[in-house]
Amino acid sequence: MICIDVGSGYNPKDGYLKCDFNYGCDFYGIEEIPDNYVDKFHIRNTLHHIRDLNEFAKILYEKQKDGGQLKIIDCRKEYYDKNYFLDFLWYRFVFLRKDIFISKQYRNLKIPFILIGYIIERQDYDNEKVILTFKKEKTMNEQIKQQLEENEYDYAVAIATQEEIDNGAACGQLSVMFDV
Repeated sequence: MICIDVGSGYNPKDGYLKCDFNYGCDFYGIEEIPDNYVDKFHIRNTLHHIRDLNEFAKILYEKQKDGGQLKIIDCRKEYYDKNYFLDFLWYRFVFLRKDIFISKQYRNLKIPFILIGYIIERQDYDNEKVILTFKKEKTMNEQIKQQLEENEYDYAVAIATQEEIDNGAACGQLSVMFDV
């Protein structure tokens, strides 16, 4: 089982490989991990340092096996201003790392991961932290493509009115399948 602790600092979770921007990775970098390779990602106190959460979520999704688990531990919204202040002091005046991004405002950490295809399994709280547990599922497009390939269809066409599309009623409807 391949487990990677992202943002683990010098102390990764037991049994996990480390990948940290300050302390290096047990491999060349997250981009070098093969697709569909990782069983579990553990990410703590890191996402508020990621400039583009949508791109980061996409990379994790590509690297993780179907059914894999993603656990995120980060600052709760109501404590974010305090967290930002402490990070700002640490990275700008103590550790002197001006290159480390710190988001000035709270960002909803669920949205980029749900949009890319993760399913939220659990949400817990531990003092000032939120603990989000996700499971990687195949996207609807991947599921439809797999079903088409299994049934040896080359194309699929969905037919919907503009009103159905505008209202979201056409999502996931597959009306006509044919061989070419």
